[in-house]
Amino acid sequence: MHYRTIAIIVFICLALISAIYIYSEKQRYYLVNTDKGPIYKIDKQTGQTWKIVGNKETRILGESDRGKSKATDEEAIRIVAGSSQLAEDSYDRRTNEEVIKENIQRLKGNLKYSGWRAKQKEQGVFLVSYTITVTDSIDAIEQGYYFEVAPLLGIVRYINKDSLLANKYGLRRDNLMSPRFIVILSTEEFLNRKP
Repeated sequence: MHYRTIAIIVFICLALISAIYIYSEKQRYYLVNTDKGPIYKIDKQTGQTWKIVGNKETRILGESDRGKSKATDEEAIRIVAGSSQLAEDSYDRRTNEEVIKENIQRLKGNLKYSGWRAKQKEQGVFLVSYTITVTDSIDAIEQGYYFEVAPLLGIVRYINKDSLLANKYGLRRDNLMSPRFIVILSTEEFLNRKP
C-alpha cells in the first residue's frame, strides 16, 4: 500500500511538470501585427522572428544573425520618435515627435513634462511613452502618447487607439492622450467657459 501511494504521488508530480512544460512552450511565441503589412511571430526565448503571409511562415534574420547587439531604450525611443503613427493621413510627413511637440505647445494648465521614456516589457519589445503630468486637478494625472515597439524589427504600434494593447500594459483611458489637439482646462476655466 505504501509503494502504491508513492507511485501515485510520483505520477501526479510528473504529470504536473509535463503540463507546466507544455503550457510554457505554448506561451513561448507572440504575434505582432503592423498597421499596413504582415504579421510577425517572435520567439520570446531566442528572439527568432518569422514573417507570416497567409499560412506561410518565412524566417527573418534575427539580431544574432545580423551581428547586432540587443536593442536599447534609446534606440526604441529614436524609432518611435522618427516614425509617423500620429500623422493625420498618408500625405502627412510629420514624425511622431513633431506631432507631439505641436500638440504640447497648445496645452494649457499646470503641466510637468516627463518627456520620452522607454521600458523593456518583453524580450525585444519596449513600451515607449511621451508623458505629461497634469497637476491642476485634485489628483495629478499622467497623460501621454504610448507606443509598443520592437526595435530590431522596426515595428511600432500606437497604443492609445488600441484598447487591447492599452489593457495589456495596464493603461487607463485617462492616461491616454489623443493625437489631435487637446486643451487641458483648470477647474476655474472649465466652470467659466461658455457653451
